[in-house]
Amino acid sequence: MNGTIDKALALRKVSLFGGLQFEELAALGRIAQIREVPAGSLIFRQGEPGETLYVVLSGQVEIIREADQKEISVAKIGPSGYFGEFAILTNQPRTATARIIEHAVMLQIHKHHFRELLITHSSLTFEILRTMAERMSMDVRKAEER
Repeated sequence: MNGTIDKALALRKVSLFGGLQFEELAALGRIAQIREVPAGSLIFRQGEPGETLYVVLSGQVEIIREADQKEISVAKIGPSGYFGEFAILTNQPRTATARIIEHAVMLQIHKHHFRELLITHSSLTFEILRTMAERMSMDVRKAEER
């Protein structure tokens, strides 16, 4: 998978981008780079600056939060899943660590390019806001259950 059309078709399966028109998906595909990562690799650590959003094409990624010197697994992300969007939108440090648990092929989208795309494609901006609100709501519910 190297072509913009292949990337756009893969991005169409991602809930974050599901409401986008094909031309918007193609624009996103043009700025996305493919990255292959072996199992056991760290993508980023909690507390690091966030520069990239990731979309999983194959494999599996575990999202881990560190608290009180313990690692807590908060999510496992497989094909068509994504992660890293909070840090690139908020300029805050990464809120979790991302570790590859099964050899992965991912699309990575750099913060600068993604922000430019948000400016020109309002439907993408709306989808991002909706998804972030849903994730924050789920985090609050999970915290209340503990």
